[in-house]
Amino acid sequence: FVRGSVLLKQRPATGIWGGLWGFYEFPDAETLHEHITSTYKANAAESIQELMSFRHTFSHFHLDITPVLLQLPELPQHSVTESATQWFDLQQPVNVGLAAPTKRILDSLKTDL
Repeated sequence: FVRGSVLLKQRPATGIWGGLWGFYEFPDAETLHEHITSTYKANAAESIQELMSFRHTFSHFHLDITPVLLQLPELPQHSVTESATQWFDLQQPVNVGLAAPTKRILDSLKTDL
């Protein structure tokens, strides 16, 4: 999260939510912290805020989601090299396909601004 913008990445064309845009996903907090430490300045970890967990239900299973908000003072100096990533301004409509949990998280971030 940087000045009202969030970074989303496009999922692979195949698999769950194929081709839709969403947040980076990590299997656990340790992997998340390793990613943050290697990608951003070490002090960025101080601006991590765990948001309210929720459950998304599919027809045959549940997905428990704990969103984590990383607030950075500015966009990173290095550009994100993955072509399937983009910063989106929360004050503007996001005109890409979003998975339902992603939309829910974006809506909650908009109301918190």
